[in-house]
Amino acid sequence: MVPSDIKIGKEELNILAYAYDIAIIGKNEIEIRKLFVEMENIARKFRLQINQEKTKYLIVERKNSLKKYKIGHLKIKNYKIERVENFKYLGVILHEENNNQTDLQESTNNANKTYFMLQKFFKNKYISKKLKLILKNTIDKMLTYASEIWTLTKRDRKQMNIFERKVYRRILGPVYKNEKENWRILTDREIYARVKKPTIIETIRINRVCWFGHVQRMEENRIPKRVLYMNLGTTRFIHSFIYYAFCQSIQGQNQTYRI
Repeated sequence: MVPSDIKIGKEELNILAYAYDIAIIGKNEIEIRKLFVEMENIARKFRLQINQEKTKYLIVERKNSLKKYKIGHLKIKNYKIERVENFKYLGVILHEENNNQTDLQESTNNANKTYFMLQKFFKNKYISKKLKLILKNTIDKMLTYASEIWTLTKRDRKQMNIFERKVYRRILGPVYKNEKENWRILTDREIYARVKKPTIIETIRINRVCWFGHVQRMEENRIPKRVLYMNLGTTRFIHSFIYYAFCQSIQGQNQTYRI
């Protein structure tokens, strides 16, 4: 059995596994070494081997504390594991500063690539706008993947709205103004009046509410629910304030979207 003495807050959590994607979690290097050796011993019993090239380790710490750690590799038995600044796990990029900016940038880049791939369809006059709007859902999926866990700043929301309107303007095209006898692009209000769909930010908020409801319906021993209600090991005021603020935002979204 893998040791169970590693805790996050007051909850024991030391290993996350989905198929062959395994992440081990520890408070320090000693605990990581113990977990790795134990996992390697168990794998050997089943004639499985850990892939050294794909195995990385990440130190998540405050920004001003990262300078203390200059180690480039972690040596455990015959393994030499590379340290990285960020790592992709199940499609989500985890960063050493514990923020989602790298993951958000990756999603934006993927959405941009998808947009340029679909440009020839958006420019085609023989394809209906209805079908083009359906194709846009592919871009939205790339942009909002794992967005339920994002913390968006005002700048992030602005950038995402600008990108979405750029795609809409390509699909809907310009409008002809008889008074001035020229073509002009659609205003923001005209775009959303025509498509009659929530904005990308509203879509993310709706997804967040859906995820919250999904977690609420989980059994008490499920990890997402335990993490949501766990004691973070901080002061009671800070934990209560964070939880209260999150619940208030969810409640406000429920009223807004009548969920």
